[in-house]
Amino acid sequence: MKHKKIIEIADRKVSKKVEGLYNFYIECSKIFTFFGGKHDHMIWNENGVTALQAFNAQDSMGLNAPCRQPFLFKKALDGKAGLNFIIKQWAEGIREGTIALFELKEGYPWLPIWVWESVKGQTGGKVGFEWYYEELKDGKAALQRG
Repeated sequence: MKHKKIIEIADRKVSKKVEGLYNFYIECSKIFTFFGGKHDHMIWNENGVTALQAFNAQDSMGLNAPCRQPFLFKKALDGKAGLNFIIKQWAEGIREGTIALFELKEGYPWLPIWVWESVKGQTGGKVGFEWYYEELKDGKAALQRG
């Protein structure tokens, strides 16, 4: 699809929900700085859409819209990727029994509930010390894990 057509599609009003997510991900980019990748698909164009519109086009439609604010767009993408990476790391730690969900919630009380639901979803539904209690109920030695 040509850049001009993509700009026409992406140049539209963005919902408050998407705008909130965009701002949230920019804040996350200041804290969760590693995600192991790069965004080499961004297209800078001084006549492109805003970073918010480019984020919306990519997130909701999978379009790489030319953007006139590439730095802000990259920050939002970095924040989203960084948060997704740390969610996977936290879920792995919970599954392995090296960290409990309540500890994470205490350390990051500002994160919205959907983040904790994502972490829990990636653990297979077993959170915190539930692994040990379940193993004890099944008659297995809880300390054999690891």
